[in-house]
Amino acid sequence: MLDLKGKKILFIGTGFFDYEDEIKKKLEKYGAKVSYFNTCYYDYVARIYLKLGFKKKALFHLQKNRIRMLLSITKDNDIVFVIKGENLTQIDFDLLHQFNSKANFILYLWDSLARIDNKELLLSNFNKIWSFDRIDCLNNRKLNFRPLFYRYIPKNEHKIYLLSFIGSMHSDRLDIVRSLRDKMKFYNETYYFKIYMRKFYFLISRYLTHKIKKTDMEFIILKNISYSEFQRITAKSIAVLDISHPLQSGLTMRAIETLAAGCHLLTTNSDIINYPQIPETGYTIFSRDNPVLPNIKKMENSMMSEYFSLDHFINELFA
Repeated sequence: MLDLKGKKILFIGTGFFDYEDEIKKKLEKYGAKVSYFNTCYYDYVARIYLKLGFKKKALFHLQKNRIRMLLSITKDNDIVFVIKGENLTQIDFDLLHQFNSKANFILYLWDSLARIDNKELLLSNFNKIWSFDRIDCLNNRKLNFRPLFYRYIPKNEHKIYLLSFIGSMHSDRLDIVRSLRDKMKFYNETYYFKIYMRKFYFLISRYLTHKIKKTDMEFIILKNISYSEFQRITAKSIAVLDISHPLQSGLTMRAIETLAAGCHLLTTNSDIINYPQIPETGYTIFSRDNPVLPNIKKMENSMMSEYFSLDHFINELFA
């Protein structure tokens, strides 16, 4: 069993839901003393700059915030652990290495290299690099493959939705959700579809470009759904829709937690066939160019092995 007793870990994350809180708690469970900060926190000054179109000023302000944070956190850590790290600059790394000269630097890429602007900087500043993207790992020897995780297996609840989807707007998600919504209505099936958009982009898409139509308003939301609500909806769904980003091949957190919850996974990610720990009966792959509603069967039990648990994830990364 992993033993981190007395180890000082500086954990740098992105503030995604409360996943990082759970990772921090798990590291502390193994005996580590963990300091954490979020590189993606945008204060009101940065938000004002961005809304006014002053991106360079916003980035400069955020850099000053990170320097202030790095100067205030604990020094001489045994491990510097970073998730994603897409906001980090050479200035940040200079400070991190200066204050943690003997630390083991570990990076977990929760995104594909094709979507990371500072990837060369990241690849050159860590002793060990893990990635959730299997194909990236095959193409780059610096990367070690480790899929994402589920936190726990929820109890099976009464199902009220045949299909659900909760996610943020990107790529062709809107078109796919529209198409499946129409099919669900035609067959008189129950569904729960919600797509999150930032208010600024919603206003542009709704009233200037008219990308968002009046009929889309039933599933457009301007406030993120809480993780507990996401869990509740998933538990009440027979199947969950997973529309992966076209530039990603890694299996999303949604996909793993869907299978852990005992729901059928309807996914655009064809690379799922290369995960031997996932039974073929647990998922259906569909084309994003021609989304067809398959014959979805209710499942009774979780389809995930211990390999995808948070404990296994932590043990592998910090072994």
